[in-house]
Order: sequence, then structure tokens, then C-alpha cells
Amino acid sequence: MTRAKWSDNNASIASLKLAIAECVQTAGSLSSCNTAAKLGTETGYAGLPAPTNGTVTMSTTTDGAIIVTGSTDLVGCTVTWTPTLDTNGNTLKWAGATTPSASGGSCTKANTGV
Repeated sequence: MTRAKWSDNNASIASLKLAIAECVQTAGSLSSCNTAAKLGTETGYAGLPAPTNGTVTMSTTTDGAIIVTGSTDLVGCTVTWTPTLDTNGNTLKWAGATTPSASGGSCTKANTGV
């Protein structure tokens, strides 16, 4: 059940990843696309997704990073999706990393898919 909930959480950010990619193509850098407001200005993106089993925020310190925090029944695990733009500015790649909550719990690939 945990893996299925995380699958829903991770799938909920697909449109956000696409909006960031479009923004980078238009604005030319990840730093121009690191908030929902900037995405709205550059691409018309309506706002951050609201998955049933967690919350989604964006990191302004790591350009374009998407932070998905699981709900309490998902042990408060956090998955951070960080974009990297290649040196030519042509390819945007995403890398996911998990961080367990301070209370511990299991935040593994078996649970999150990441």
C-alpha cells in the first residue's frame, strides 16, 4: 500500500516537471524557474499539485528542485527531485533522493520507488 501511495505522489508531479522543462527552454536557466510564481509567469502554470498522500513544494535554494513530503501514514518520508541541465542547455534530467523524517521510519526504494 505504501508503494502505491508513493507512486501516486510521484506521478502527481509530472505536469510540474514538464512546466519546469518548458520554463527552462523559454527563460534559459533553472534559476528562472524555481518557484510556482516564476513558472506561472513564464509558462502559465496554474500552481503546485496537491497529491492525496502528501504535499509538494519547490526549493528556491536548489534551482527547480521539487520536494514531495509524504503524509503521516507514509512516515513523513520526503522525496526530492532535482533537475540538472546539461552543459549545452538541451537536456533536463531528474534525479530522485529520499530523506526519512526525524522520527525515523523506512524511506527506501522499496517504499517510495525512488
